[in-house]
Amino acid sequence: MKKFITFNQESKSVTLVDDDPRDLSTYTKEISKIMESAKVCIVESSSGNLIVKPSNINSILVSEIEPEDSIFKSIKKPQKSIDKKEPNSEKLFNKDDVIKD
Repeated sequence: MKKFITFNQESKSVTLVDDDPRDLSTYTKEISKIMESAKVCIVESSSGNLIVKPSNINSILVSEIEPEDSIFKSIKKPQKSIDKKEPNSEKLFNKDDVIKD
């Protein structure tokens, strides 16, 4: 699993995680193509897509991480709750509950 962090001119960063199986060197060479572009790029990763203007990026840090180190850890799904059925509207009121004048 790869993690890459882009740093822009204001020293702000964006972190993405990618399940790409390639080795770090090959993956880094692919990511470096972003810096060579003069146009806006779309970076697709497992954690989402990032639209970047390469002229505003100062650097990109690419690293290998273990899946359990991911910033997008899997969240345990809550247990299913028992569905409560809506009572029939006919049964909400008895005919004796109606106020008559």
